[in-house]
Amino acid sequence: MVPFKIYPKIFNDDELAAWTSLIESSSQTVDFHDNEGVWKDRGTVANISHWDWLDPRTISIRQRLTDLLSPSLGDFAVDRSHILDAQLPWDIHNDTVIRCEDKQTDPQAVVMIPLQDCDARTIVFDQSADYDLFRRYRDENPPISNHVPLAQWNELLDHCWPKDRYWLSINAVYEWRKGDMVVFSRRAWHASDNFKSRNIENKRAIILFTGTKKSATMEHDEESSETTV
Repeated sequence: MVPFKIYPKIFNDDELAAWTSLIESSSQTVDFHDNEGVWKDRGTVANISHWDWLDPRTISIRQRLTDLLSPSLGDFAVDRSHILDAQLPWDIHNDTVIRCEDKQTDPQAVVMIPLQDCDARTIVFDQSADYDLFRRYRDENPPISNHVPLAQWNELLDHCWPKDRYWLSINAVYEWRKGDMVVFSRRAWHASDNFKSRNIENKRAIILFTGTKKSATMEHDEESSETTV
């Protein structure tokens, strides 16, 4: 799995402002509503501005990020690229299910570039899965003894289901800082801290979900399974 890594302050304000303007002029914004977790039927969780990673208009962004990420991620693909404007803190989740249209990738990394300094955190856990429903993870795995302490859970994650902490231990707590780039595995369970409890209205970041190209053997196995009755 891709290890958690922070690239500190590698983008300046002018660069991020230019990128934001370019992405927003090349994208379509949609509202995300939670159909499963703690915010089900409770309004907009985030506004997401999708842009095409291969759009010629954003080639300068693609080249810059490819140069930065290739040494650690190799010949990666980008399954989705967007600006996230989070209105509510994310529940426990991972990002395994997003795929390119041709579906020829395996989940690799979350790349997050905060667009603002704010008193907010992203919590990445030690645990991971190849599916994205945490309730399934609870059903299929026993609770652990070294789980998140109650005081830390209440400080950071009191918007999440209380019982979830018995299955999770913390790998990293990242404090948002404009101009950083953070990379970690898409399979890792992670969450926002409860930034709303500190009267933060929203937080914004550029997000990439990268993937690795599947081998010919894996592609053949998938095709065979799809045609088997």
